[in-house]
Amino acid sequence: MFPNTSWSLIRQSQEVADPQALQALDQLARSYWRPLYAFVRSLGYDQHWAEDAVQRFFEQLVSRDSLRAIIPGKTRFRSFLIACLKHSIASEHRAQWRQKRGGGVELETLTDEHAEGLKGAEGKSAEEAMDREWAQEVFERAFTQLEADAAQRGRAGIFVVLRPILRGEAPAGGYAAVAQALSATEAGVRKMVFDLRARLGVMIRREVAATVVNPAEEEEELRYLLSLL
Repeated sequence: MFPNTSWSLIRQSQEVADPQALQALDQLARSYWRPLYAFVRSLGYDQHWAEDAVQRFFEQLVSRDSLRAIIPGKTRFRSFLIACLKHSIASEHRAQWRQKRGGGVELETLTDEHAEGLKGAEGKSAEEAMDREWAQEVFERAFTQLEADAAQRGRAGIFVVLRPILRGEAPAGGYAAVAQALSATEAGVRKMVFDLRARLGVMIRREVAATVVNPAEEEEELRYLLSLL
């Protein structure tokens, strides 16, 4: 619930003349789509409305060149996205109201709860829902990289066996059973797990570092992400 999007990529997407700008924006959309979708759903909207709302939001982000409003080092990118998305949702409701007002159709107005995202599902704020999805997105991206890294190093089979442990599950039969499956000692298995977790930590840190400009923010963001996980 936040992803492989760097400030350099954001800056790149601000250069409209850059031939790679559209590719950069596409990566932005892929990185933040799920967190933003979780945000809209937590406001109480159904699946299809939420999907359309996020799609419209990214289209507006490109067409209105809103990314130029970001001040690196002063604007937290998630906060910027939430503010823009709230504005997009409110604008959509106003447009629907104007369209249907003349037809004598009474349209349910945007409530303060929806407009501000105060409370969503399960009593949690929509911002919290988005951040949780961001944290999960960061973890999954890092975990996918870890798996690819293991395959490149010829350790795909070991990774498959150790995957449940790396995802926080207790090994079936304990480490002794895992050691037997890998033809290794229990101490050897624990060392493998330790090393993989360390590599996973490095990859998570890289994902987090890609979303900040000021290195001082990296530790704070990392601690926040781990608290969400």
